[in-house]
Amino acid sequence: MSGLVATVGLWSDDKSISLMKYTSLGHIPNPIARHFEAPHPVQSLTFGPLALAGAVARTATVRDDAPPVVSDALKRSTLSMLEATIENGLTFALSPNFQHLADAERTFFAARVGSGITDLYMNVLGYTWRANAACLSSVLDPHADFLYEGGNASGHGVVLAEAHGSFAMNASAASVHLKAKSKYRHRHVWMAPI
Repeated sequence: MSGLVATVGLWSDDKSISLMKYTSLGHIPNPIARHFEAPHPVQSLTFGPLALAGAVARTATVRDDAPPVVSDALKRSTLSMLEATIENGLTFALSPNFQHLADAERTFFAARVGSGITDLYMNVLGYTWRANAACLSSVLDPHADFLYEGGNASGHGVVLAEAHGSFAMNASAASVHLKAKSKYRHRHVWMAPI
């Protein structure tokens, strides 16, 4: 194959998305750790394709010590997909290219984007990536998706985060909230210093 590859329309601009609301799920005991206070919610999030690809790569690995070759490969492959399937411009929207993906790939890609945006949001709140939550306990099922440390959790332990992403037309804040809440219902969650 030879010739020029057109790059017009590939995502290159930073996106700003508004965040609808912040929900604190009821944990037992509450508060989880004495004197822990969650940070104030962030009203919007701004990111570019490279930042989102890096966040997806971080969350796609099992632990924070994944070999750089794995993280780099995930970041490169995700960056290419983001650039090709997210519309260029200031708003976060899918390009017509997204319609060429099979249903299973659309679901998988939405989940990866949801994980990446969750990671970016947690970073803005002051938390730093630790690992996937499965490393906390192999017997918890269901369990949260991710563990973070630092920020307001310093001296208190770690923070659990649940990520869900959907590009479905009928997706809403309420449906995502119900999915996340089901992970924590009737659970005793505690924070342990690391």
